[in-house]
Amino acid sequence: MKIISFSLWGHDPKYLIGAIKNAKLAAEIYPDWICRFYLASSVPISIEMQLKKFPNVEVVNMPELGDWKGMFWRFIPASEDDVEVVISRDTDSRLSLREKYAVDEWLESDKGFHIMRDHPWHNYPVLGGMWGAKKGTLPNMKELIDNFSQEDQYGTDYVFFSQVVMPIIDGNTLVHDEFFENKPFPKPRDQYEFVGKVFDADENTVEDHLPPLVAKLSEKEVYIHHHLGLGDHIDCNAIVRNYLKPEYNLDRVCVFAKSNYYNLIKYMYRDEPRIVVLEVGKESEHEDIIKFVRTNNIHASRVLRVGHENYPWGKEKELGMGCAEIFYKQVGIDYSRRFDDFYFLRDKKEEQRVYDKLNPKDEEYVFVHDDPSRGFPISDDKIYDLNGGEIKIIKNDMDENLFHFCKILENAKQIHCMESSIRSLVETLDTKGEFFFHNFREGASGYLGNSTRKPWKDITW
Repeated sequence: MKIISFSLWGHDPKYLIGAIKNAKLAAEIYPDWICRFYLASSVPISIEMQLKKFPNVEVVNMPELGDWKGMFWRFIPASEDDVEVVISRDTDSRLSLREKYAVDEWLESDKGFHIMRDHPWHNYPVLGGMWGAKKGTLPNMKELIDNFSQEDQYGTDYVFFSQVVMPIIDGNTLVHDEFFENKPFPKPRDQYEFVGKVFDADENTVEDHLPPLVAKLSEKEVYIHHHLGLGDHIDCNAIVRNYLKPEYNLDRVCVFAKSNYYNLIKYMYRDEPRIVVLEVGKESEHEDIIKFVRTNNIHASRVLRVGHENYPWGKEKELGMGCAEIFYKQVGIDYSRRFDDFYFLRDKKEEQRVYDKLNPKDEEYVFVHDDPSRGFPISDDKIYDLNGGEIKIIKNDMDENLFHFCKILENAKQIHCMESSIRSLVETLDTKGEFFFHNFREGASGYLGNSTRKPWKDITW
């Protein structure tokens, strides 16, 4: 039997609701394990009844009301003959795939004891809710607990492991700890998650825990603040990916995204867990980024600002360079990389669905992206004139993910668009039709320069 062991006492919803949530998570993350909850007599009967409804839960009632000494209850299974392996966890934390992958790696090893530390404040030999033991590693665990002078205070379990357990398991441990022993977890961190993260009953976390984690991680991170339009994100995709190259020795590359594009940018980078997308306000990007950097003590040298200071506003045409070209020049990356290193994981099934939705009869068509609401309309008559006759017109469907338009764009007879995210996406695709760039605006938004590899025909309005 494989046991996930918890202790529970008192009436604090943080622990009571956390126990129920962990039972649910365990069914998904550890489907062949049993959650054993050691319950003090002070735990409300309603919570006990809810826990007993789970088929993966086993409840052990303890006669005591419960205090900090109750933390030791969850350690008892390590000494039981019918327990193949036990992992000890906290009810105010949440089981996760990050820890599960680490547990799996440990189980495949020849080591009997597992230790995880995943935050700069986890500077203890063993944390009570972040360890595991295989059968036979600590066969006298209950005796060790009974003989230890337990105190009713926070941290008494830390002392127990340091003084009693560590000498026994010396040389028989597998550790996952990126801060003190440089032994990484097999699953990369999702943004600023960490094993042992504390939650209340409403899934709020402890704010004070975030800044030290961010500050420590930022030592091997870069934070990229380029222009935050959707097209800018596509143009700068290769800049972001460039910093993952081994020569930069970075664990993660963080990029800021406005709230209205956040999900799209996460989608674009979903193939690469080392790229972290950080959400900022749609209308408050600069204020939000400054606050984030200051709050988390991120050194200015870790923030790469692209297209802000020293950008030659209004001089794009004079320089013969489009916006994207200037971005790459500012960071010292050859502009050819914008095309050669651009990548996102395409979903051909979704692309076909969008194609069938917008062109159900599989007709010849042209694709048009304009924006009448902003005063940038492209009339049907103009399209027919440029095509030499009437033809089906497909326009951007705002209900669909931009990145699912690839097949539509690649098979269009003509593409008509203004300067936009669509134009930026077209640059990355194997399109075969004619290209018409409808230039509604002067300056940066109306000048492509040498920033394109497509033979755009310029249509000035």
